Amino acid sequence: VCSASVQTYSISSVVGVSGGYSWTLPSGWLGSSTTTSITVTSTVNGGTISVAGINNCGTGTSQTMVISVNSAPGQPVQIFGSNTACSGGIQTYTINSVAGAISYQWTLPGGWTGSSTATSIVASIGSSSGNVSVRAVNNCGVSSYQTLAVTIGNTAPGTPGTITGNATICQGSTQTYNIANVANALSYTWTLPNGWTGSSTSTSITITVGSIAGNISVKANNACGSSAANTKTLTLTNVPNQPGTISGSTNVCAATSQTYSITAVANALSYTWSLPAGWNGTSTSTSITVTSSGNSGTISVTPNNACGSGTARTMAVIVTAIPAQPVSITGNTAICSGTVQPYTIATVAGATSYTWTKPSGWTGSSVSSSITLTSGTASGNITVSANNACGSGTVRTLAVTVTSIPATPGSITGNASPCQNTSQTYSIVGVGGATSYIWTIPAGWVGTSTTTSISANIGAATGNVTVKASNGCGASAAQTKAVTP
Repeated sequence: VCSASVQTYSISSVVGVSGGYSWTLPSGWLGSSTTTSITVTSTVNGGTISVAGINNCGTGTSQTMVISVNSAPGQPVQIFGSNTACSGGIQTYTINSVAGAISYQWTLPGGWTGSSTATSIVASIGSSSGNVSVRAVNNCGVSSYQTLAVTIGNTAPGTPGTITGNATICQGSTQTYNIANVANALSYTWTLPNGWTGSSTSTSITITVGSIAGNISVKANNACGSSAANTKTLTLTNVPNQPGTISGSTNVCAATSQTYSITAVANALSYTWSLPAGWNGTSTSTSITVTSSGNSGTISVTPNNACGSGTARTMAVIVTAIPAQPVSITGNTAICSGTVQPYTIATVAGATSYTWTKPSGWTGSSVSSSITLTSGTASGNITVSANNACGSGTVRTLAVTVTSIPATPGSITGNASPCQNTSQTYSIVGVGGATSYIWTIPAGWVGTSTTTSISANIGAATGNVTVKASNGCGASAAQTKAVTP
């Protein structure tokens, strides 16, 4: 029986009963009778109903019935299903089973259609918002309604706004793209280029870039459908290719300015140049102007972009220095005018020619490491420098002093008519550059000298007294004085 229900129990008349019948009920039940039937109101307690006949001899043996009491089912705990719905759509709502329920009663908002006595109902959505309600039913009654308020959404979400994230990307890189929340959207559908990986139903997606360029797009979804897609065009970039040949001189002079360049490389955003040790110059473009040092080496350039650096292009460069100063000039430093003199130096490393200079009036020329000169009358410097394509080195100098044959002495002073057997002196004024003098006297005269005067014992012979000025380069023409003893 159901609790709190009115029930009637009865028996057939018992032979010999004269004093009526005695009924007993489960605890709390209400009702009394001395007849063959009894009407009672049940409680929640089950138990036993018994009845026995009575006469003057006493109460007979009871007849019994065991009673189970059932209650109406409890309220369903929760309705599962979307609390927003789209007009014209289909929604399913469910509850968990309720203990003791043998069926369920569902009610829907006005204009909705659908029916069920089970724990779920499939509803065709009308145009009005309202409550989806359900209660549990059994033979003892119905529970209170459980209710879910449902709001009708009439449209799908709007198109998502701008997709933020890199538009130019590298193959194999990881990228993240985002959109702002879209009103009424419950989820998002992202679409990627073929071969890319990554998935999301939220406003953000992290992907791994494949090898094929394409577009990324996203739609906003709710129960009413999906928005139009917003699309971002993506450009796929790889590490730049190796640059072409470097243009510029491969043989350069030390401490000179040089420019090197390449043709622009597709997709390169900058360039990294490296130089031989000691060279100066910087650039991130397709050309670089540098100042060379004395070191040969390699110039290289590497193209760069956001994906990394490509293969470097190199060029070997050879540096030629200006030749060093010759060590020393070998040759005479004190010479006679008009003589032929050789001068030499040791060859200088890197020199391709030599430049000689000589005192005024000298003759001779050479571009080698030796020169043969004919001296003039002027002293001065002999110089030589070593040359190559990069210039001339420091000059080496040799001072030379030229000595000439002395001039003819001036007039000889002395007696032109001396007496025989007398001593006479003859003299001249000193001659510049002379280191000695050569005197001659007539035959039979006696006397010698190498100075500017001579004392002679006069003989009998008539003749000439002569004198020449002399030095290491030779003797002058003779000055003569005729003498008659």
